[in-house]
Amino acid sequence: AADAYLTAAASAGPVDALDLRRRAADQLLRSGHIDRGLDVLRTVLGAVGLSMPGSPRTALVALLPRRAQVRLRGLSFTPRDEASVPGDELLRIDACWSVAAGLGLVDNVRGSYFQARGLLYALAAGERFRIARALAAEAAFSSSQGGPSAARTARLLAEAERIAGEIDQPYALAWTAGAGGMAAALEGRWPAALARCTAGIEIFRDRCVGVSWELAILHWFSLWSLAYLGKLDELARRVPARLADAEARGDLHAEIGHSTGLANLIWLAVDDPDRAE
Repeated sequence: AADAYLTAAASAGPVDALDLRRRAADQLLRSGHIDRGLDVLRTVLGAVGLSMPGSPRTALVALLPRRAQVRLRGLSFTPRDEASVPGDELLRIDACWSVAAGLGLVDNVRGSYFQARGLLYALAAGERFRIARALAAEAAFSSSQGGPSAARTARLLAEAERIAGEIDQPYALAWTAGAGGMAAALEGRWPAALARCTAGIEIFRDRCVGVSWELAILHWFSLWSLAYLGKLDELARRVPARLADAEARGDLHAEIGHSTGLANLIWLAVDDPDRAE
């Protein structure tokens, strides 16, 4: 998909070419091809007035005031139709989303930095789909702190779900459900995590296209939940199929997620430590 977007960008106008390159970088980052994805994305970020922090440490320094700004600003916004928001503003929001999603599980600090910026841009623009998407992602990042941030995470999810319900957009509905599953898993609420991830998977699968990354993430959190619930038989049924799918698509994120960590229990459970190793 990334190669197809880059090929299309070569013959597109300047504005369309930028968005196509962003989409290419998005696909590369989401499938674990991080270095190449960042190389493509730097051009897009520069064009919309953004830059990639040079290291997690510099990203942390930049992140802290953004996090404070998010807390102080609140979640209020003036709703606007997408058509009334300038294209460069939408592209800036989408570029932040691509980085936040693509780096969220491999470079949490830089991912969190772009998540905070993207949320602030989305609230300022007032376009409800992007706000719902950003709020759900913010809830997922918030829940990484576990129980201490549970109340804030719940508020973010409630607002994301409210907006997604108002616009009745399939991706927003699926993503908010899935973010609720991720949050529940990171807070140790395994039955709720499995149920919410399953709900998100069903909407993504039945009503959306181009969502292989979203499905892989929710499948991964589902496997995590199954492991902690002790459902190793179901884990053993799901992991090989998900791993084969990841390998067929060249999805490095999903390959790692479905062969290491808790997913790796299935080989230990059948007394095959060599295969697990």
